Amino acid sequence: MGGLVRLRDARGNGTDFWMSTNRATPWTARGALGRARRDAGATLDGVDARGGAAMTSGRMETAGEDSTAATRGDDAEEAAEDDALEHAPTVFVGFPHASLVCPQCRDVMLSPVVAENGTTYCAKCAPREDAEDALAEDAEVEDAIQSLPVLCRRAMVLKRNAQGASEWCWKADGCGESGIRLRLRDVHDRECAFVPRRCWYPYDSRVECEANEARKGRDYCGAIVTKIAYVSHVSECAWRSVKCDVKGCEDVVPFCKMTQHALTCPSALVKCPNECEWDGKRRELAEHREICPREYIKCGFINLQHEDGNGCLYGCERDAIDSHRTDCDFRPWHCPSCDAVVNAMHASIHAVKCEESRRPCPRCRAMVRTRAFDAHQEFFCVGASKPCAFAAFGCLEVGAETELRAHERDAAPRHLRLVVKALEAERSSGRKKSKVIERMEQALNKFGEEYASLATKASERVRFVESKAIEEMDRLNEHMESSKRAYDAHVVALEKEIEQLKADRAAAVDADAHLAKLDTAITCEEAQQLLDAAKGEMASVNAQFAKLQFAIDVREQKWEEDIEHAATKEAATREAVRREIASIIATTSGADDDLLKRMDTLSTEIREISRTLNLDLMDLADKQKELEDAWRRANENPRLRASAPRAKNPPSPTRGDSDSEASEAVSVKPRRKFKTTSDTTSETASERSHRRLGSATLRARRLAAAAAASSEDLTNAPIPPSIIAMTDSERSFDPTSRADLADAPEPPSAAAAAAVADDDILRGALLSRYVHVTAKPNAAPEPNPLVVPRPPWIDSDDDL
Repeated sequence: MGGLVRLRDARGNGTDFWMSTNRATPWTARGALGRARRDAGATLDGVDARGGAAMTSGRMETAGEDSTAATRGDDAEEAAEDDALEHAPTVFVGFPHASLVCPQCRDVMLSPVVAENGTTYCAKCAPREDAEDALAEDAEVEDAIQSLPVLCRRAMVLKRNAQGASEWCWKADGCGESGIRLRLRDVHDRECAFVPRRCWYPYDSRVECEANEARKGRDYCGAIVTKIAYVSHVSECAWRSVKCDVKGCEDVVPFCKMTQHALTCPSALVKCPNECEWDGKRRELAEHREICPREYIKCGFINLQHEDGNGCLYGCERDAIDSHRTDCDFRPWHCPSCDAVVNAMHASIHAVKCEESRRPCPRCRAMVRTRAFDAHQEFFCVGASKPCAFAAFGCLEVGAETELRAHERDAAPRHLRLVVKALEAERSSGRKKSKVIERMEQALNKFGEEYASLATKASERVRFVESKAIEEMDRLNEHMESSKRAYDAHVVALEKEIEQLKADRAAAVDADAHLAKLDTAITCEEAQQLLDAAKGEMASVNAQFAKLQFAIDVREQKWEEDIEHAATKEAATREAVRREIASIIATTSGADDDLLKRMDTLSTEIREISRTLNLDLMDLADKQKELEDAWRRANENPRLRASAPRAKNPPSPTRGDSDSEASEAVSVKPRRKFKTTSDTTSETASERSHRRLGSATLRARRLAAAAAASSEDLTNAPIPPSIIAMTDSERSFDPTSRADLADAPEPPSAAAAAAVADDDILRGALLSRYVHVTAKPNAAPEPNPLVVPRPPWIDSDDDL
């Protein structure tokens, strides 16, 4: 939807803030910069008012993946908050002046330019005969737009309406700075008191927090608060650093972990948990428990045979452990033979199996080590039995050494036969082996022939493949040479083209620099003149603003005084009328029938008078509409409006047609609220009423007008500015609209007036104004795109 849109609050009520769709661009580039800083690990808070140092006490180990996930969650949360406000619309405080609103799109101009007809438009809305025509920029209008006050983006919030669509609303508890100039919006955005900041307590910055792999809510605060509330937050933050109050302890820990630190503080005074007489600091408790006589300890002897086996599981106080260890089955025992260490329960078994222990030989009665006992019996024992030397040839004789020597002398022929027999067996075995060798030689010769044939075929295949490879390589080399020549030629052409482009670019840069120098050339005298003119204009604007603010304050004060005065006067009039009615009823109690007839007659006459007044008011509304048309035509051309003299006295609705026609030549600024209580009336309307009603009716009309004069101040009280500010722009009040007599409610009858005499007799006296006030206005006329409607509480330009 084009044009300025009224911004609503969270409850749907209208405000005096106007949202521009033309200037719906991102505020600044700081959103991307902030995300880059978060990616680089830069701190968001900088130097703050933190009174403590980083936490120095021991902390729990955290996994690297958990800390990375927590940091990513914080980044996503901050990025969501930044992106939500990065595309916040531009909202102007108060409706901008008509000269700053584009007549085509009905919005504040974006890049204003002056069209060929002299009217200022947006660059995209300006009419052009040729789309390529360049129009002159209107720097004065752009400077005025940049001076308009806008709303801070942190005073807005994006919500969903009843239809489910997203809608920007005014945030009452947001930033209250409403006088921010559009050109200084970025400066305020950096210094806004509602900029969100993250609390990194107990660390000094985000870098230190990430270096310690901290997690939100477990190792640091991580709360996001506004800058204005940050000082109060850090003074009450549960993660603020505080010093331990134990004497001698210099640790600084978070406030929320002070209870946990008090249970582990190394400087705290404690007693021995074994209920001995010792007491001291917690850091000395471990040393004391190593020598405490009442400390419960285990025996400590292990199973030396099996390292994985359980040792002695007996436990008692340190004073009684020595008596147990003297009799413990797992106490160490040193072997006297091999110096091995075994448990006492395995000492007897080790003594039997120890290789260094000595045992007597059963044959020679010599004491021999256990590990050499077998060798002694076999080689060194004098009484040991040995086999015959010819046992390998089949002799089975066994005996002592002397017996074997006698056996060798007596059994020499037998031994010779055994040797011959063994040689014959070896010879027959050799013949069998020679036959096997001959068969293997034949197989090897055959295999060699097959191998030579295969080697010949393989060499021929290799020579063929090599020839083919050489041919293919020659062909590829020729193709590469041709490709290289073509590539070199293409490179040379590209280098020439690049040189030409560099020369063209250098010429273009020189031309652009010369043009920029010519465009920006300005003398010091001209710059000083512009600066002096700007200062004078700023002083004039400030004076006009102060005058306008003073006039508004005076009007509001006068409005409150008029309302109070009218209310007091109405109460007094109502009381007087009631007393008069009571006295009349008391004096005319016997003339009820005459009174009812007279009231009916008066009711009929008052109805006729009301209709006559409505007709007169319709004529006056027509005249006012004619004056507004003349005013609109005079304001259609801004240049004519600037050159035309200002009318000090706007034309009155009671002037004749000649005065109205004469006022069309000047800039007419009609009042937004038509004064229906003028003392003078049109001569033509008065004569027409006299001919229609007669003199008697006119006298009754004057009596009714006099009766209604008491409440004139209340009905003519101006509409308060707060009500005007909260009304919807699409349902603006049009005081010049004509009353619809067909839809007007009927005045009360005389019978009904008699039934409720206390209140309705006064209502009947005000009947002439009742019809006009309750009449329904027709559709409002189409507003002029160049002129902004004048607020109803400002009657003329003199009030500005």
